[in-house]
Formats: sequence, structure tokens, C-alpha cells
Amino acid sequence: MGIITQRHNTVAGIALFTSSIFCTSAATAFTLPISSHNTNDVVGWQVITYSKAGDTPLKIAQRHSISIQRLQALNSKVRHWQKQRIYLPYQVILPQLIQQQQSKITVNLAEKRLYYFNAKSQVLSVYPVSIGREHWRTPTPTKTTYIIHKKKHPTWNVPASIQRYYRAQGKSLPKQVPPGPENPLGTRALYLGITGILIHGTNQPASIGTASSSGCIRLYTNDIEHLYKQAGVNTPVKLIYQPYKVGFNENVLYIEAHPVISDYDKNNQQRQIIIEKLQNMTNNSKQLQVNWSLVDKAINEAAGIPVPIGKLFY
Repeated sequence: MGIITQRHNTVAGIALFTSSIFCTSAATAFTLPISSHNTNDVVGWQVITYSKAGDTPLKIAQRHSISIQRLQALNSKVRHWQKQRIYLPYQVILPQLIQQQQSKITVNLAEKRLYYFNAKSQVLSVYPVSIGREHWRTPTPTKTTYIIHKKKHPTWNVPASIQRYYRAQGKSLPKQVPPGPENPLGTRALYLGITGILIHGTNQPASIGTASSSGCIRLYTNDIEHLYKQAGVNTPVKLIYQPYKVGFNENVLYIEAHPVISDYDKNNQQRQIIIEKLQNMTNNSKQLQVNWSLVDKAINEAAGIPVPIGKLFY
């Protein structure tokens, strides 16, 4: 994977790249063409852009459809965010389910990302999301479902459990919140076949990339409006928990590790599962060499970006 540089004063260059590789404008999500002939598991690029006067981490994150947490982690040395060289994490290992040639939504709770694959256009859209807070009574489930209904400018019917929670904190909520800036569902909502679980917008953009909802999946306003136009009723939705992904780019093996969420993996069994998978891969191919110290380092750091850990020698 290469590195692409964006400058705000090279509009033609940005347009050329975004039309063929990815799109990061304020109106759309991070998108990638995924051909049926694609054989690589690692897709995307490490992108360098330049922030503008008056920029903040939230403004940059929203403009480029990434979470503040991921932006800050990849740019840990940046202290003043105006007119700075900024790295954007536009490289991912595809979840296995994306490889199937069917339009579907896959939400990986571990990486707090939503993937929408459009089988007709062969384009993959990737969005940062917020998921259910840890140890909450209704965590975001791991389940297969589908979109049963779509709504622009939805009314929020406040669940009784949330009303009780706020009352216990000395606060009160109405039974309904109409459309508008105070509505936590934002401007669009996709209702799923799971009671109380929606994919929707938000009036708290800084929460994107965190575990802070009451179980629903939140997106930035621009992202939910982009997804809303594409994903129709009956679109399959798969909610998974996969903190470790491995895959090839050409002959190089990568791992992408994310922090463990104890609600889904109290004993960190996923670590042992991925180690066993890598061991099986090396046992089945004498041409594959894995650097186990790099594997341990990547898992322990859990940086959320693909890291090379091995290579096929032909």
C-alpha cells in the first residue's frame, strides 16, 4: 500500500485520486471500489492531508469521515491542529463477510466501523460509528438482521429503560423527542429487525468512535445521509465482534488489531483464536514466514491499522 498526499490547494489532484481510489469529501464517506476480481484482503491507502486555518480534531474527523480517537492516535505528535500535516487511516483489512458478492452492511463492533458493500456498483463505503456503552443493560448485540424501515427526520420514542436511567440520575426526559437539533437520532434512521437497535445519525458528533450509545449504532450526519441513500429496506445487516483481522496484500501478511471490549470477550479468547489461525496458516504453507514478535507487538499496541507481520516466499 502506498501513501497519497492531499493538499487543499490541489483540487484537481484530489479529484483525480478520489474518483479512482477513495472519496473523503464532506458530503460522502470513505469509499473504495472492490472488484469481484480483487484478491487482496488489505485495501485503501495511508493518506497525508493538510489541515486548514481554524481546524480542530473534530472538524478534521468529520470532514474525512474518521473518528477523533483514530485521528489523534495516528497523529499523536500533533499539538496544534491548524495548518498541519495530518495522516489519515484509510487502510483496512476487509472483514471476511465483505468478500461475498451481496449488498450488505457489516458492523465490526471491535473496530467501531460500519462497512456497506454495494454489489451493483462494486463499491465499499466505510464509516466510523459509535456503539453501545460497556456494561450497559442493552449492549449492541452480535447478530444477523436486516433493515425493516427507513425514516428521514425521525421522532425519538424514548425507551422506558432510558427514562428510568435518567430519572435515577435526577434528570427527566420526555416520552418523545421531535425531529430537530435536540434529537439524538439525527436526521436519518435505519430501523433493524432487533427491538430497540437502530442505525442512525447523532447530535453528538464527538461520540463517534466511542462506546457511548444505549445500544444503537451512530454515524456522523453526512455519513448516515450517504448510507441512507444507498441501503434499502431488506438490506442484510451483520453485527460482529472481530478485534483481530489478518489478510494479505500481494505476498505480505498483515494484522489489524483493536482494543478488546470486555463485554464481548471477557477472557480475551479472540487473541488465542487469531494466534491459532496464524499457526494453522504457517503449518499449511511452508512458504509463509511469520514474525511472532511483530504479532505480539501489534496485538498489544492495538493501534487499529494494518501492520505487516509476515511474508510469502515463492
